[in-house]
Amino acid sequence: MCKAEAKARLSELVDRAAAGERIVITKRGKPVLEMVWPRSAPQRIDLKTLRRMTAALRNEVLAFFTRPTEASIHVLPVSRPDFQTAARSGDAALVGG
Repeated sequence: MCKAEAKARLSELVDRAAAGERIVITKRGKPVLEMVWPRSAPQRIDLKTLRRMTAALRNEVLAFFTRPTEASIHVLPVSRPDFQTAARSGDAALVGG
């Protein structure tokens, strides 16, 4: 349904969406909006619960970003000639190629 038609029939569309129908609004033939009835109403939570949930989430995020992963552990190859040359000569500029 195009935007102009949807604007003229908004009340009807809201009622249809409330009944469970999926309504798609288009602009120049491309979907730009989907109207659906929410699956469940938002629930209120008290401030103490919100703070506890936020702290737990923060701790999980910090733990995730601070634990070493296989990708973050780098082992230098010792068999490459440029590393061996740098180690023998003491020339730091050659380390790493």
